[in-house]
Amino acid sequence: VIGFTSRNFDGSDPKYLNNSDCDIFHKSDVLFGIDTARKEIARTQMAYLVEGAPDCMRLQSIGVTNTVACLGSEWNGSHFNQLNKVATAVCFIPDSDVIKPDQRLPHGIEAVIKAGMKAIEHGLTVFVREIPADGKKQDADSYFHNKEDFNNIPKQDFILWLSEKLFSTSQTIDDKTTSLNRIASVLSALNDSTKTDFYIAQLKKYTDGQKKTWKDALKQRTGDKKATSRCALTMTNTTDSKDFGFIIRNN
Repeated sequence: VIGFTSRNFDGSDPKYLNNSDCDIFHKSDVLFGIDTARKEIARTQMAYLVEGAPDCMRLQSIGVTNTVACLGSEWNGSHFNQLNKVATAVCFIPDSDVIKPDQRLPHGIEAVIKAGMKAIEHGLTVFVREIPADGKKQDADSYFHNKEDFNNIPKQDFILWLSEKLFSTSQTIDDKTTSLNRIASVLSALNDSTKTDFYIAQLKKYTDGQKKTWKDALKQRTGDKKATSRCALTMTNTTDSKDFGFIIRNN
């Protein structure tokens, strides 16, 4: 035992209440349920990711034992580094939240979009199983009653799922440009030209059949990353030179 977690069921905040951080418990590092899930994750090379401890316990109780949760916090690099040791792929199961008037997408979907991008950057293959929206709040704990419920929800490729979500809610040219650049940023993290070509072939339907639009956006994102890396390297070298007593002057 490294700590305790609880959930509020009356709808008030905070939704989750956890131990304060201490020497043996750091909430942002904890993968709830990993003790039970580790063996099945290693066998299948797949981990199912949910938001809270009750969601994780529900799925493990119906036989989806390779499920872990992040205790209601954001998925982060520490989580994905741990998962990388036992799995090659993850599948997110977002909460099905009711969309608010000022939102483009529900909170649960936005959270998984952000986390999925981060997982790809850490070298994981990413999928999504999305609980159907029916106008009321649903999560893994309330929706899944048996393994059949789980199997009836299709596993979708994250990048294709993300593209459909973003472009289906893009009403203006600016919206579409933002969506395209957001997806191009994910593609640039793949570092696999074959996979990238496959995705572009699938995604060209969003740009009137034009692959070049995607390739141009991807080229720009790749160029931006290289420029950022060069800038970071220059700053590091400058700092190192100053540490050793050298002064760099413009000649």
